[in-house]
Amino acid sequence: SAYFDRMNWFSGDGAPPRLREFALREHVPEPGGEFYNLARRRALFTRYVEPLMMLMGSSQVRLMYRDAIDTRRSGEAGARAEYDSLAAFLNLDTFPPNFAFARRNVRGRDRSPATEGLCVDEEWQALRTLKRYFSSEYSRLPWWVRHLGGHVPGRLTANLTHCDP
Repeated sequence: SAYFDRMNWFSGDGAPPRLREFALREHVPEPGGEFYNLARRRALFTRYVEPLMMLMGSSQVRLMYRDAIDTRRSGEAGARAEYDSLAAFLNLDTFPPNFAFARRNVRGRDRSPATEGLCVDEEWQALRTLKRYFSSEYSRLPWWVRHLGGHVPGRLTANLTHCDP
């Protein structure tokens, strides 16, 4: 999703590198000799959470899987439960029953994952490479999310990508 939200990594000069470039390598060079701020390792959350827990203690760290608050993936009730759980962690009141959670960062459209990015047929090899790169992360992530109070969606446990039905 960071690839499609270019605000943090692409200045808009020329055409951006194809998504496959980021799937196949750790660092993708910019035309000026620097590297784009979109390295794969940024998504290795479990590597960062363990030192954070040692520093702050597990009672001070909460980990949520993004799909758990995405109503398209977890439904209204699932997203509400996850947000209410976060509010409880922060010692805040739960959200009122009539509160509507706004969707952000969607640029006013719903993408169809199966028709773009690494989900298109010609990108199967790049997707396979990326899944292999993140395989240890995705095997560890359900335990960490559960251990740190988050809901673990079935798609995460099954290691399904947004390309999978």
